[in-house]
Amino acid sequence: MKIYIKMTKEETKHWHDIKSAAKPDNITDDEFARVMFFRGMQSFMDQLVERINNMSDDEKDKILAEDGAMTPESIEKVKVSAGSTTEGESDANDSEA
Repeated sequence: MKIYIKMTKEETKHWHDIKSAAKPDNITDDEFARVMFFRGMQSFMDQLVERINNMSDDEKDKILAEDGAMTPESIEKVKVSAGSTTEGESDANDSEA
């Protein structure tokens, strides 16, 4: 897959400045761009996970419901079923441990 990014002249200048300052001699421009892209993605994901972890359960439930991932009713069903086990399930889990 190829990704093309249209940059302004100023952004292009900054990219060339970063590349000339930070790119090791033993990798190609394409490899450097790939590394920078994935580092940026990892940074984005780290920030997203941190924000999610700092949310209250009510905020998480609201977002899931708003995005259509789950309705408030289905969230409640999941909470109830996750918190309750039948006696047979407990016995089966104990025997596996």
